[in-house]
Amino acid sequence: MPLKSYKPQTPVIVYPLISDGAFELLPSSEIEQTILYRDHRLKCMLNIVSFVRECLNAKRICSQS
Repeated sequence: MPLKSYKPQTPVIVYPLISDGAFELLPSSEIEQTILYRDHRLKCMLNIVSFVRECLNAKRICSQS
């Protein structure tokens, strides 16, 4: 099964996802925007890796039964 390609997300989409409702996220410079965006992408990738790892573990357990 080929991997699905996701379109790149813009900061406009990313900021609401990583901001807390208790405060407003207002990056003051381009470098801050880049850092926040990269942090968000890393978190997404780690979530995907964790999900795949859990799926493989479940498959291994099922095949041992």
